[in-house]
Amino acid sequence: QIQEWARDYDSNGPFTHISQLYGLFPGAQIDPRFNETLAHAANISLLLRGDSSSGWPTAWRANLFARLLQGETAYYYMTRLISRYSYDNLWSSNSVFQIDGNFGVFSVFCIYAVL
Repeated sequence: QIQEWARDYDSNGPFTHISQLYGLFPGAQIDPRFNETLAHAANISLLLRGDSSSGWPTAWRANLFARLLQGETAYYYMTRLISRYSYDNLWSSNSVFQIDGNFGVFSVFCIYAVL
């Protein structure tokens, strides 16, 4: 896995923080086409974080899995974002306004267009 903290730290369960994966998305330092080891570590980190529970983590997971070239999993999170965490106009339905959930759908479409 890719550690989030300077010291080795394991959480007491899944939670949504994925800041250690910035190099995968929105950055481009981790790319499964060029470094399978880092891509595998990023995938393990995502699996350890568990499933998403609101709009922004779902949007981010869709983008992260798209960057890992895992289209079926990215599609799962896209449909989850639209069906569970979005209004009819695609605005995120979080209890607090979070722009990440709103722009998440657009980001994944852009990634798929490039790949």
